[in-house]
Amino acid sequence: MVFCFINDYLNRVIEKALLEKLETYCAYTERCNWDVQQKCHKLNIPSADTAAYIKHLEDNGFLSEARYATSFVNSKANRGWGPAKIRNGLMKKRVNTIHYQTLLSQMDKGDQLQQLIELANKKRPKIKAKDEKDLKQKLIRFLMSKGYSFELIRQVV
Repeated sequence: MVFCFINDYLNRVIEKALLEKLETYCAYTERCNWDVQQKCHKLNIPSADTAAYIKHLEDNGFLSEARYATSFVNSKANRGWGPAKIRNGLMKKRVNTIHYQTLLSQMDKGDQLQQLIELANKKRPKIKAKDEKDLKQKLIRFLMSKGYSFELIRQVV
């Protein structure tokens, strides 16, 4: 009887400590469900309990996929990432497309064009090419790797 009481008490203490650790993890910066699942795995939390922890974090405002998607799109767009690269990053994090599809479609083409011009001007002197055609191909490849559409890149190059 006493052993059961002590065991229950220890389980509650451990559960509370894990919740506090996950809350701190989510409060530090925006996280998505996949990030929290990975953290739970590192903390050796059973997969069956992970959903309950995620639900608790969502209910208490520590975790929000929509908030994460907005933060991710804004921060990556400011770093010069294009819509395709941002979409791939969110897909890697397994964020539902509902949360970011409209954000990506609302990205201003004028801002993207301006970022592309800045990226191209910054990269162009650093490219070592045999001739103008080689330079153009390398620049296009670089800008494509940044996640911009070929139509915008063609306008810039």
